[in-house]
Amino acid sequence: MTRLKTLAAAISAICLVGVATPSLALPTLVFKDGASTFSVDPFNGFDWQSNATAIVSAPVFDGVTPITTSFLASAEAIKLTGGTNASLAGLGTAYEFTVKATITEVATCLSFTGPVCDTAKFFAVGGTYDIYYDQVANSNIVTGTGFVDGTKVLSGTISAGVTGTFTLLNATSGAGNFSFNGAVTSTETDTTKDAYFAPALASSNATSTLQIGRAVTSWTPPTGWADGTGFGPNALVFQADANQTFVARVPEPGSLALVGLSLAALGFARRRSAAK
Repeated sequence: MTRLKTLAAAISAICLVGVATPSLALPTLVFKDGASTFSVDPFNGFDWQSNATAIVSAPVFDGVTPITTSFLASAEAIKLTGGTNASLAGLGTAYEFTVKATITEVATCLSFTGPVCDTAKFFAVGGTYDIYYDQVANSNIVTGTGFVDGTKVLSGTISAGVTGTFTLLNATSGAGNFSFNGAVTSTETDTTKDAYFAPALASSNATSTLQIGRAVTSWTPPTGWADGTGFGPNALVFQADANQTFVARVPEPGSLALVGLSLAALGFARRRSAAK
């Protein structure tokens, strides 16, 4: 369940002579599978497995007490700009992309059935996520292992804000829809690594569904959570399905030219001062 938030980048010349304004760009993802190199262009994000798992620490619905949601998943497809998917099966055979997200939230009850909160709204107050590329496909959603042993190719933070609602249908089933925005704090842009993005990514958003009971896809509750944050007492375990999209950010060409002219003018001024 993951979901994820916005970074703005600015380049300024000395003395605020010129500023480069960021604009949106379509990124490319390049990665290796054994000796072969694959390119996904225009890259838009990841479609995480529909039978992933999210674990929520014992919730308190007072709108104040922090609760933690942990999410692990592997990608079942790479998203292309325009809404289509590039099947992982067509891009090599022995690799995987995985994600680990830890979201800090508070919950407010919207309605009760007796003493039980049956509908709650959740607000993110922070969190982080990391995406890994591994040339060994070994993640296991049941044991909660193999998700963080690859090369970390992307990290980000989760922005504060309303994330979604969850409705408990009965004691053993319920469902909710959630959305997170986030900033990308680092992306791999080194061609010597296993995977990289060009240009570097700047922001992300994720949408997901959480479901307890009445699973519509093959899902087995985990027996372990080694790569997550553990179960903890009275934790809630959900089936989770998520999609995550990204946007790259590069300076406007005209703004870059302004910065160049500003720096050139600064250099000229320095030369004149030195001549005097």
